Amino acid sequence: MSIAAKLSQADYKINYKETPPEERIKLVKDFSSGNGADVVFQCSNQPEAFVQGLEMMRRMGTLVEVGNVIDKGNDISINVARHIAGKHARILGMAVNTPRHSTKRSTF
Repeated sequence: MSIAAKLSQADYKINYKETPPEERIKLVKDFSSGNGADVVFQCSNQPEAFVQGLEMMRRMGTLVEVGNVIDKGNDISINVARHIAGKHARILGMAVNTPRHSTKRSTF
């Protein structure tokens, strides 16, 4: 987590390996007064974390999917009405990026 803490300017960071899913979702809700996060970056490379990211996201929020760039053949189920349409979700997928794409000093 120390690399993430150094690179990001996020208010809070949650380690996927050290925190159970229900607790991660609860922590994000608690951090945001029950509303959910404005933006969720899912970087764990675990397909299940995509749905958890949608659970953490507030209504009209954004989920940036960075973690699942390799197809492991793991299909997941989502409730499209609840997780996407009901939240007016914006979902962005990213792959093949270097660390410079995630910093404020980036030039494209």
